[in-house]
Amino acid sequence: MTARHPTHRDLVIAPPDEGDIPVCLVGPGAAVADVREARLDGRLVGAYRIERLGRTHFRMVAVVVVPVWRHRGFGTWLLRHAIGLAESRGARVIDTPPADAEAFFGASGFVRSGAGMRLALTPE
Repeated sequence: MTARHPTHRDLVIAPPDEGDIPVCLVGPGAAVADVREARLDGRLVGAYRIERLGRTHFRMVAVVVVPVWRHRGFGTWLLRHAIGLAESRGARVIDTPPADAEAFFGASGFVRSGAGMRLALTPE
């Protein structure tokens, strides 16, 4: 019998505990409401941080997976979760800062916009 490799469906994605934001992944100064962390059996796998810039304008500040957990689809799952959270808060535009992750963001519908990338959301 072989052990099953964990997938994105095994992740628990939730806000961090107050005062326990994974600053090493999402940077300093984040509000708990803007951060979600992904855990697998209690171990930190990754995190993301979004930021509201305007009523319908958001920025993806960080989407980071701990190196040992990369290349398993967890980053894509976190990004799409972040898009869903921003959209539930009224986002119609999500920007990314300048980054070398064009293929990563592009796979989820972001297009080059200035120095970063942008996702335009259309309400249903």
